[in-house]
Amino acid sequence: MLRNAALLAVLVLLPLLRSLKLWARISLAIACATWAAILFFGSEEDARVVYEVVFRATQESIAARRAAAEQEEEEKDQVMELVGRAQSLDRQVNAAISAVQEVELVARGYKL
Repeated sequence: MLRNAALLAVLVLLPLLRSLKLWARISLAIACATWAAILFFGSEEDARVVYEVVFRATQESIAARRAAAEQEEEEKDQVMELVGRAQSLDRQVNAAISAVQEVELVARGYKL
């Protein structure tokens, strides 16, 4: 708001002043005073921008954490499924090996 008022004052002074040099000096003084006031007192617009940036960054961070947690949970489920299938395969292979060993024993004449 203060910056807009300063810009308007500078533009209104342009046709009112007789020399361009005087207009440049006054414009520079207005710009310096405006920025000094903004730096000293702060600006509601700046606070809103900072709030929006921090709020959006926080929301993005929360969303990223949720996505990472969901990804981690999904990977955990996939690993658990892989381990379960590996154990099932191990049991089936052991059963097959036991069957082959029994056949070999019977083929050699041993009785079970």
